[in-house]
Amino acid sequence: TKVKLYNSREDALADANAINLDGSAAAGGMHSFSRLTTGVQARITGGNVTAGGNVEVTGDEAINAATDSSFTFNFGDDFLLIFPLANDRSILTTGGEVGAYIEGGVTVLAGGDVIVHGDEENQQIVAATTAVDGTKNKVKAVIDNSTVHGTNVSVVASNVTRVKYSAILPALSLSTTFQTKSSDASMASEIDAHISNGATVTADDIEVLAKDRGEIFVLANATTIKKNGLAVGAAIVTNEVGNTIKAYVDDSTVTATAGDVDVKATSFEDILSIALGIAAEGSD
Repeated sequence: TKVKLYNSREDALADANAINLDGSAAAGGMHSFSRLTTGVQARITGGNVTAGGNVEVTGDEAINAATDSSFTFNFGDDFLLIFPLANDRSILTTGGEVGAYIEGGVTVLAGGDVIVHGDEENQQIVAATTAVDGTKNKVKAVIDNSTVHGTNVSVVASNVTRVKYSAILPALSLSTTFQTKSSDASMASEIDAHISNGATVTADDIEVLAKDRGEIFVLANATTIKKNGLAVGAAIVTNEVGNTIKAYVDDSTVTATAGDVDVKATSFEDILSIALGIAAEGSD
């Protein structure tokens, strides 16, 4: 795990930055940035594999990440700042890369099932005044240029992403005039399951499935209570989902001798965002 600061989510998620963690520091008072990148691969490449039972090629990964920079306090009198405010920022991005492959001209003969699965589960929890979080997973399950025989053949790429953002602490002070709560959440994952490049697959039932499940929950509370004078509270929530989910058979021979060939790509996104902007002025 490496830590670095960025100007924006776009900078943090840019390909060069995601690999090299390069970029300029974010401007402002209090910021935290966490970027976690991992890679898991399971492969059978070339040769011959024979089993009386099942042959299973599985890449499986879980990422659980959390960051909290919400305990920020502003002390001082009104005359010290023309427009006193309290603000902090937390940037959390995670990128998992999981692959399961049968490739390179290998011959796989199984008395049971042949299972090729890539599975990613990613959970982010962010607490901050300004939260920028993103996931950029890559999940693949592939049979390529190979011969595969089994009772059933399953090629499945699966991704589950859960993002929770909370900013619920109100501003209670003599000097805090302007308080913002904002969340910018982005999902940009690539899920790919396929049989390709001259592969020959024979089984009773054959499944090629790419599936994605995304959940975003946001609660942003910009309640500002000031003893006297102007008080302003503003809450903004932005959610962006740009996933790519693909399942296909290309230039290959796929035969289900007793059942079905199912090729499916599915996506389900569940997004709940609550933004509250409340301002109150107190008096002696």
